[in-house]
Amino acid sequence: MAVPLDPEAVRLAPGLRFATGDGGPLIAMSESALPDWLGAHDAAGNVLDFDAGSDYARACDETFALIDVGSTRALTIDSSDSGAFLARPDGALIIRWVGAHDTETLISAALAIPADRYQDIEGELPHDRGRLVMFDALERGSALDAESMVSIELPAGCYAVRVCAYWEGPVIGVDGLPHDTMVQTIELRRR
Repeated sequence: MAVPLDPEAVRLAPGLRFATGDGGPLIAMSESALPDWLGAHDAAGNVLDFDAGSDYARACDETFALIDVGSTRALTIDSSDSGAFLARPDGALIIRWVGAHDTETLISAALAIPADRYQDIEGELPHDRGRLVMFDALERGSALDAESMVSIELPAGCYAVRVCAYWEGPVIGVDGLPHDTMVQTIELRRR
């Protein structure tokens, strides 16, 4: 049976912005940690060999995991699928565009995923204040501009991380027809 089009998805779709990777993983962290993320560069800004122990190499070594960044932690998000933040009452949902007819069907699918499809990630994602940002892990945090990342305002706190690595099924689109939809979601829930 097809997932119905969610009215919230129709309302949210026009304003949703996606971060994209350049073939590697995305990373999410508090905006205050950006200066500590060097991506595929050394402290002087020189590009490193990808397997030379760079921050980018550490992100590539993980699927979905929390890694140290300065005095805090960041969430590595495997694969190069684009990702967007969606505000939820108790935190946020990261929606990964694996395959969908349009943004409305993608969001509808993400919101319909049952809780038992999620797996817990060990540890918590700390967030000190302000914006949580997501961007291509290859980039240096201090060199990013607003167009290179997406962000969401979240209260300070620790967030449990749960992942639905893959969901696929038909979703009714704005055209009233069912469309095969594939999505990956990451739930960030404030403790």
